[in-house]
Amino acid sequence: MKLASRTKTAAIVIVITLVVWVVADRSVLRTGSEIAVDVVVNCDEAAYRVTVLDPADKVLHVKFTGPGSSVDRVMAQDPRVKWTYDLANDVAEKAVGMERYVLSPRDGFTRLANEHRVTVAETDPPQIAIRVDRVGRAAVRVELAPEDRAQVAHGVTIEPAEVRASATTAVLKKLADGQVWPVPKLNLRSRRLLAGELDSQTADLQPNIADIDVKFDPPRVTVSSLRLTEFRQERQITEKIPIQIVAPPGLLRKYELVRLDPADEISNLTIVGPRADVQSVAPKDIRAMLVLSASDKPNPTGSTPIPRPLAFWFPNHPRVTIAGNPPEVNFTLKERTAPVPE
Repeated sequence: MKLASRTKTAAIVIVITLVVWVVADRSVLRTGSEIAVDVVVNCDEAAYRVTVLDPADKVLHVKFTGPGSSVDRVMAQDPRVKWTYDLANDVAEKAVGMERYVLSPRDGFTRLANEHRVTVAETDPPQIAIRVDRVGRAAVRVELAPEDRAQVAHGVTIEPAEVRASATTAVLKKLADGQVWPVPKLNLRSRRLLAGELDSQTADLQPNIADIDVKFDPPRVTVSSLRLTEFRQERQITEKIPIQIVAPPGLLRKYELVRLDPADEISNLTIVGPRADVQSVAPKDIRAMLVLSASDKPNPTGSTPIPRPLAFWFPNHPRVTIAGNPPEVNFTLKERTAPVPE
């Protein structure tokens, strides 16, 4: 009986202790360490564009206060916590035209606060600043990029020739002034074009200037009757071409190139370029180079050779290149027992 009584008493003590721990954890607040939080502002993108001005990198540094276990759960979230704010249209309209519209950091943590019973202790920066621009629409003509236009023969057709652009007022003005326009992202190295044939491509549209925030509808066009102004041709070089070693000063005095696989020459190389240039290239006009860097070290004992793509240079024919990816060679470096004198 005494044993049963003692066991019962011990169990009660354990339960009481656990309850005290839980109550203590819930009643004692703790401020966690600083964590980085991504800033996300959602809006009606058909009507507005939002630019986060502060923090410029869209990363907010935050400390949360709450029960210890809740703070720990927030800090351990994977993927990491986000500061998310849904910008209502009436608020967006109010902010249009203002240089900066300020949002409270707490506004982006409402769901987090409700779920985990934590509050924001401090943030860096102390507030979120945004700029809101109204989105307009305009019809714009699709044109080839200048670098593509220089390589393509006349007679190209684009369907549709005109698309709708959605952008801020400032960008629409650039579209109207002809500074910005939609260009199709063409592949001028397609097999048909390089063979001198007509080609037709369905291509994504992009602004002619990178990093311009504009959307096109439809986002793709079909470009037909494509032909290169200068017929390009592939040719296979069957003769052997020696591989030259290019290395920083001192590297080959310290290390010895003891193996090159394939050997010190390559063959069956396919080149591509304008027909006249390709036909006049001779093996002596091709520089095949294994380029070593200052960070290259001897291969560890028993390890496999180091693979590296060759670099090619056509000093007399700058418009000729290698067709496809350059061939790779495997090389092995070994430390010299006696460095070569300078």
